[in-house]
Amino acid sequence: MNNSKSKVLVFPAGSEIGLEIERSLRNNNHFEVFGATTVSNYSQVAYNNLFHLPHITDPNFPNEITKLIREQEIDFVFPAHDDVVEALPKLKEKGLIPDKVIISGSSPFVCSLARSKIKTYDHLQGVVKVPKTFNKEYVDEADFPLFSKPDRGQGSKGVFKINNFKDLERVSPTDLVCEYLPGDEYTVDCFTDRHGILRFCQPRVRQRTSNGISVSSKEVRSEDLAEFLDFADKLNSKVRFRGIWFFQVKRNIKGELTLLEMAPRVAGGMGYSRIKGANLPLLSLYDHQEKQIEVFTNSCQLVKESSLQHRYLINGTVEAIYLDLDDTLILGTKVNSELIAKVYSWKNAGVKVFLLTRHLHVFSETVMKCLARHNICPTLFDDIIDVPAGNKKSNYIKEKSAIFVDDSHSERSEVNSRLGILVFDCQQVCEVVFEDNLNG
Repeated sequence: MNNSKSKVLVFPAGSEIGLEIERSLRNNNHFEVFGATTVSNYSQVAYNNLFHLPHITDPNFPNEITKLIREQEIDFVFPAHDDVVEALPKLKEKGLIPDKVIISGSSPFVCSLARSKIKTYDHLQGVVKVPKTFNKEYVDEADFPLFSKPDRGQGSKGVFKINNFKDLERVSPTDLVCEYLPGDEYTVDCFTDRHGILRFCQPRVRQRTSNGISVSSKEVRSEDLAEFLDFADKLNSKVRFRGIWFFQVKRNIKGELTLLEMAPRVAGGMGYSRIKGANLPLLSLYDHQEKQIEVFTNSCQLVKESSLQHRYLINGTVEAIYLDLDDTLILGTKVNSELIAKVYSWKNAGVKVFLLTRHLHVFSETVMKCLARHNICPTLFDDIIDVPAGNKKSNYIKEKSAIFVDDSHSERSEVNSRLGILVFDCQQVCEVVFEDNLNG
């Protein structure tokens, strides 16, 4: 490990925001990423350095995060949830977090302002278009449809369309009742440097969402960009953001951009801007280090599509992996690129990998010739075992904490029955993570 790397703590590490920050900083030569989580989640797979912290509302939280910061010599903290975005700057302001640590984000005032939609709309009246709000006691039939959302919410939790007086009864005293905005919805990723200059503004159309996070996005039309930049400039001038921030807007019945919310943090779907070329979490850290930054984007049209990614954690350590060649590492005439990547990750984690194959017997071709034909280096494997005709593959597996990977159901059944070890086909094994070999 490079000891000159600055250390970055992401909390909570397992939120979509936290996972996007980890992807943004992964494999960077200048920063080492640490995660902290309150609950078990996908952060166990994503982070090499993961720690537990109590909930942000726990009285012991300041002491525990300070302890973690000091023990791991953390330099930066990235908040990855709206409540944490608001709480951490306040804790630092009170001296409850070490002064040397930089909380990546805007001032405590801006963080508190953005956490409340009521405060946000009041603050920005006359600056940008904000939704018209209603007192639920004075709503008329002609006002429907309306829209209800929590003052302090995130994602799509607690939001619903109000079509009639019966729907209106569902509105709680702390919720807002707003005009219904029927048009397209947009997220606009932004970055403001330490001098207060808006350096980046990337709008994207939210085509599909899940739990408030865009899972399908595309760029806005080039002729509309000026409209979004003007909106962002007005927000930036009034609010005085620092670093990463975003806002969401929707078109009203007249087609005008109307503010939904703003937040001084990474957006869950901000990977869109990263792939365009603007790695905003990285730029934010450089800006905090007072380095000169340059923001650029690739001139390409992007469409973002997302889905849930599944990984299955198995408790235990793997010492060795025995891998079949044909129809496993090689599929048809091509290398199984997902599995070969997995082989490298196993090697990085110190796991021995053996090639266990009947290739010579079946194809009358040496394994070395087959590997050369597919540009696979034989030294990638700890040993290459060509099983003679009539011999069982289980005869060659020696380690008790081994796993066996083969396309043949009968081969897997024989090994599992005789040795009692775990067996998988080539797709199953790519979705499995062993908790004591997390790098693999």
